[in-house]
Amino acid sequence: MRRKHIPVLCAAAVLVLVCGCANLNIGGGGSNAGTAAAPSAAPGLAPNKVLPIPDLPIPAGFQLVDKESGNWDAYGGVRLVDHLYKGREEKLEVRKFYEDQMPTYQWQLVSATFTQGSFFLSFQKDNERCLILIGDGGWYHKTHVRARIHSMGTASSLRSAPPKRVRPSTP
Repeated sequence: MRRKHIPVLCAAAVLVLVCGCANLNIGGGGSNAGTAAAPSAAPGLAPNKVLPIPDLPIPAGFQLVDKESGNWDAYGGVRLVDHLYKGREEKLEVRKFYEDQMPTYQWQLVSATFTQGSFFLSFQKDNERCLILIGDGGWYHKTHVRARIHSMGTASSLRSAPPKRVRPSTP
């Protein structure tokens, strides 16, 4: 008789694990994460509290991939940003996050495209362009976000008189 109960108990244990894990907030910082976050104007993803680039929002829970990211600032206000972020949110939610959040940082949506399973969003602010690529990630992080910012039309401001060559004097 006892052996007949083993399959039933195993099935019940699996059911409890599956239902229990579905309700966990994995990657969201635990059960208290929702209470500590600032309220968002629109339902959905909230921006991360710490932003590596002050005018580039990142969804909460997404992490910067240091080995595949970089940013460069030059004189005259020229900058180049190329960051890769990993996260566990769905691509559609991430796309909506950027469409909602970028205008709060004065970025205007120029174009939005969906091609071969990835979203490409292009934004403009003053003399800068921001390209957000949202695509499939790996097994652990299901979504990757590539954010690129570059200045436009400022190459002439970088031009100056060419440096003078100094030849060593010969004795």
